[in-house]
Amino acid sequence: MPVWGPPVSHVRYFQPAAVGSNETTALIQVRKGERVLWTSLQRLVLSAGGSTPILVIGDGDDTDAFMPTVTLADGAANDFVDGRGTYAGLEAIHGKLYNALDTVDVTYTAGGTPGATNPKVRINIVTVMEWGV
Repeated sequence: MPVWGPPVSHVRYFQPAAVGSNETTALIQVRKGERVLWTSLQRLVLSAGGSTPILVIGDGDDTDAFMPTVTLADGAANDFVDGRGTYAGLEAIHGKLYNALDTVDVTYTAGGTPGATNPKVRINIVTVMEWGV
């Protein structure tokens, strides 16, 4: 029988080390028996207009499991983006339950025209410890 803990909101900030370089960064570690329920992000600093950098949020099995492509030049500063990946949101069969230690990662791709402004986002990942193993 599951032993549910309270939902935990993990807020992380992400800004690539260099606007023109691709990178993958671990945001949180997920334990066996833990479920990632959903993700969202807030655009804090947009990349320059006409630029093409994107990010996705996922894990070792599926790089965009929790948030597929977000273009970092679109929208407005302080806009929110709801995760719509394979496991994101309650409409996607209640998240993803982990059977082994893993990480939730953000992958930044500079694109062909990264622009001069380094984008920055705030990411929220909501988890719950379901099995307590």
